[in-house]
Amino acid sequence: MGQSINSIMELVMYKKIAMLFSIIMLIILSTCIQRKSSQKYNTEEDNIQSQQLYITEENNNTDILENEPELVLTDELPSIRYVNSKDGLNQRDAPSVTSNRTGTLLHGSRIIVHEKGDDIETIDKITDYWYRCSYGGVPGFFWVFGGYLSTTMPDDTDPILGYWDTDRGRRYSWSFRPDHYIYSGLKESSSGFRGTWTLSGNNLTIITIPTELNPLETESRTLEITVTVINRDMIILDFADGSREVLTRNNNIV
Repeated sequence: MGQSINSIMELVMYKKIAMLFSIIMLIILSTCIQRKSSQKYNTEEDNIQSQQLYITEENNNTDILENEPELVLTDELPSIRYVNSKDGLNQRDAPSVTSNRTGTLLHGSRIIVHEKGDDIETIDKITDYWYRCSYGGVPGFFWVFGGYLSTTMPDDTDPILGYWDTDRGRRYSWSFRPDHYIYSGLKESSSGFRGTWTLSGNNLTIITIPTELNPLETESRTLEITVTVINRDMIILDFADGSREVLTRNNNIV
């Protein structure tokens, strides 16, 4: 009888120990699950923050790229460029806005760029380099700010402006300048005529100017020419005597 009671008491004790052990295991298991869940949440939150940081940095980089200056010119020099400023573009004796002004180029002037300066400058909220240039056979060099130069003739200029080849022969050319000066004749030669031009609609009037450079032009002449504009790079000149010349824009160094 006494042994049975002891056996029962031992069995109850074993059950209590087993139950206590189960409770402890459940507590340990629950703690592990909570820790894993917390780590997963923290990891996801870190990933989200990392993604947000990446997006922010990416946007910031995009802004930086968008705000970088789009420089007009490349390192392929010398090259032809056109003045794109209705107020004109100052010529200076050094690559600085504080240097001496030596002249002013008119809107649509065709110039040759020979050299790029070392430093970038911002003028009128435009950022670019300074460039050392020459102009239309005029001796000497000057500096201009590149923010007002373009690779093509501005669309709001007279369509005849610029330097043109002619189908009369590859050695011949026409040059119409913004100051209404004109030259027509052999390239790199004084053989030809000079004068002034005016354009009204499609009617071009040229008044020649006699010079010592061309002894054949001893008297002034008035030429009335009809201009047909094909596009910004091609025009046709029809003369009063019935002759015709087709001009194509020359963007090459001559």
